[in-house]
Amino acid sequence: LAAGMDDYVAKPVMPDRLYGTLERWLRFQPERPAAPPRPPAGHDPLAGIDGLDAAAGLANVRGNVDTYHRLLRLFASMHGDDVERWRRLRETGERETARRLAHSLKGSAGVLGITGVQQHAAALETAMRADASDADQDALADRLESELARVLGRVAAALGR
Repeated sequence: LAAGMDDYVAKPVMPDRLYGTLERWLRFQPERPAAPPRPPAGHDPLAGIDGLDAAAGLANVRGNVDTYHRLLRLFASMHGDDVERWRRLRETGERETARRLAHSLKGSAGVLGITGVQQHAAALETAMRADASDADQDALADRLESELARVLGRVAAALGR
C-alpha cells in the first residue's frame, strides 16, 4: 500500500466501511461482492428476539442468510460455555486470560448483532479492567450467563435446533 497512508477500519469491521476505505487508498476500484438477495421481511425466523439485531448481523455477512445462520450456530457451539470457562480461569488466577475471554465474547457477539451478550460481556471486561471486586464481577458474569443462555436458546428454537 502507499507510503504515508494514515487510515484504519475499526472493529467490528463493517464490509461497506472496509471497501470504502480501500477505495480511498487504492488506485483501482475493487469489485464489491454482490449481496445475496434478502428474504422477505415476514419470513425472518429471528425477528423479535430481544437482544439480537439480526439486521446488523446480516449486514456483516453481506446479507447472506445461510452464512449468518451458520455463524450463529458456530457462535453457540464455541461460546455457549464461555462464562463457565471465565469462572474457571479466574478461580485459577488466570485473570488476564479471563478478561481476554470476555473481550473475545464481546467482539464475536457484536459482529453477529447479539447486542445483549455484547453489552454484558463489555460490562464484565470493563469491571475486570477496573479491578472491581470479585462479587461485582460474579454478579456481572451471572447476568452475562443468563443473557447468553436466553438468546442462544431463542436462536436455536428459531433456527430449528
